[in-house]
Amino acid sequence: MVCLMLVDVVIFNIAAFLALLVRFEFSMQLLQNSGYLSSLPLLASLGSVITIVIFYIFRLYNSLWEYAGGEEACRIVVASCASVAAEILVMFFLHNPAPRSYPIILMMFLVAFTLFTRFSYRFIRRSMRKQTAKKIRRRTMIIGAGQAAYMAIREFQTNAGSENEVICLIDDNHAKWGSYISGIPIVGGRDKIADAAVENAIDEILFAIPSASAAVRHDILEICRTTGCDMRILPSLTQLANGEVTIERIRRVEIEDLLGRDMAKVDLTGIGDDIKGKTVLVTGGGGSIGSELCRQLASFSPGCLVIFDIYENNAYDIQQWLKRNYPGLDLYVRIGS
Repeated sequence: MVCLMLVDVVIFNIAAFLALLVRFEFSMQLLQNSGYLSSLPLLASLGSVITIVIFYIFRLYNSLWEYAGGEEACRIVVASCASVAAEILVMFFLHNPAPRSYPIILMMFLVAFTLFTRFSYRFIRRSMRKQTAKKIRRRTMIIGAGQAAYMAIREFQTNAGSENEVICLIDDNHAKWGSYISGIPIVGGRDKIADAAVENAIDEILFAIPSASAAVRHDILEICRTTGCDMRILPSLTQLANGEVTIERIRRVEIEDLLGRDMAKVDLTGIGDDIKGKTVLVTGGGGSIGSELCRQLASFSPGCLVIFDIYENNAYDIQQWLKRNYPGLDLYVRIGS
């Protein structure tokens, strides 16, 4: 904090001098003849104190500038304007005048210099972190160029534990093509996914459209599967609204994401009540579907489970599995057609 205050004092003094110099067309002779140069020490000393107080009020000494963004930039602009306004008010009461254009020029210099020092720190810290990172970052493509994508990019860029480097974005909105989000280009719509993955040597694709319907998600993820890249997906809109976009929340694509419809909800309680204590016959019980049915039915405690299948080997396999996992099950196996 003290270092930043000292920097701001230097900044204000330089800005005050340059404001007068610009006002008099960069001529020291004109500046000396104007008589304003003699009042500069008072202008600068009072202005420095006022600036530090106002910057402190606006919390410019409490922010983590490594993660500074638009909100911090707005606070710098407002605080600089307030600082210049307060200084002019004080000078008016002290009857120590300044050129009419001085406040405007001073404000522009103060805003520019303060933004430069604060965001230079952010740039230097990020550059140093990238240079010291020893791990190989995964080249990532993000599907979607909305708020969710922006939050994911910011998470990847600011989280020291991130292994992702976002290379390009995909969005079906033609108006966004050729634009950038945090320096990342939007290269086209879903028809460009395969080409962009090859051209940019993409390792991982992140689906970042939480509001997409199941059908849209299915179509896009099917295209992504053809690239051979790893696929992950952002959390739900509720989690996004709660600010829960973190690396840990970004999950791998699961089978239900590829259904193309909403996942069916099964009333297991009702099914269990219907099956418990009853004799159940499963035809084709040794096949892939039939054997899975037998496994599920056994968990509902039927009175008796009868497996009927034409193939003895298949029936034998499911019989042995059920004996190992449900030794108390009343089980019968019948071979026939």
